[in-house]
Amino acid sequence: ATRCPDLESADDDALLDAAKRRAFNNEIILATTNAGGAHLAANLVANLRSVGVEHYLLFSNAKAACERLTSKGGPSAWTIDAAYTSYLDGHPGLETYGLTVEEGAVPFRLWWARLRYMERLVGAGYNVMYVDTDASFRVNPYALLKGPFGGFNLFAQDETGLLNGLNVGVVYAQNAKIGGPTHRALNETVNRMLAALESDPPLTRWDGTMPWGWAGKEVMWDQHIFNDVVETFAWGKHIERRSGRCLIENAKRDAWERERGYPAYFGDGAIGDGWTAEVVTISAEDIENAGGLDVTVGQHTVHAAPFKNYFPGVNASATTTTTTT
Repeated sequence: ATRCPDLESADDDALLDAAKRRAFNNEIILATTNAGGAHLAANLVANLRSVGVEHYLLFSNAKAACERLTSKGGPSAWTIDAAYTSYLDGHPGLETYGLTVEEGAVPFRLWWARLRYMERLVGAGYNVMYVDTDASFRVNPYALLKGPFGGFNLFAQDETGLLNGLNVGVVYAQNAKIGGPTHRALNETVNRMLAALESDPPLTRWDGTMPWGWAGKEVMWDQHIFNDVVETFAWGKHIERRSGRCLIENAKRDAWERERGYPAYFGDGAIGDGWTAEVVTISAEDIENAGGLDVTVGQHTVHAAPFKNYFPGVNASATTTTTTT
């Protein structure tokens, strides 16, 4: 295998080749890093290994950053397999919106690549998890994901308790039918990101200025767009609340949402938090298999959102599926 391959290489479809080498039981975990985050990346690998997980696919924003991880003189005492991505490298839209920073806390190319690769690998039949490198596992998560939560297809880390308050620091897709709602939702997330980046003419805010730099980040952040897509598939209509409101004047954002008929969570005409309550049962065996998870045996109520059989650009069907987040 090529040391530090570019996952965008079309010669041997490097992403699928890397997944084939790294996956275990059709499971793969994606993680990203830049040069400044190499120590966090090494720590994540050690953490995954501590709970018996080796099927990670770690990729960086540049070959030099990748080589730092894979070399014997790298930042850790472990051998770390890694790749890098040239996805969107040199894309003119990055310069247009001031999103060219590769280091620091806003590496946009890496953010966009993570969901692009999730979508591609789900489309290839894999169960795919993405985790930020500052995530930490105390137990092997698969005992619960494949046990009590085995009927759920798409997971994301909760941040606010609301349907549109998800954090993409941990996202997992399992048993997702190719071309089904979960796969389409990931595909729609990537399409919306590219549509914003390649908008012609470029996007503008309420005052006529371009969303440049931090403002551009708010409009094009994959976390905002992912939340918009989850809402879209949950309600069966196009919603762009979190990304779109960043172009609207602060004082007019609530009115803008009402005009578009977006669901109101805990506001006028509120419908609650947007979630459906589902019940899962956790057994003593589940806890033992997870390595001693600190959770009580019995029934637990969890947040879920059945996805509509929604097709972007087409009126949504009223038919729901078992796909949930």
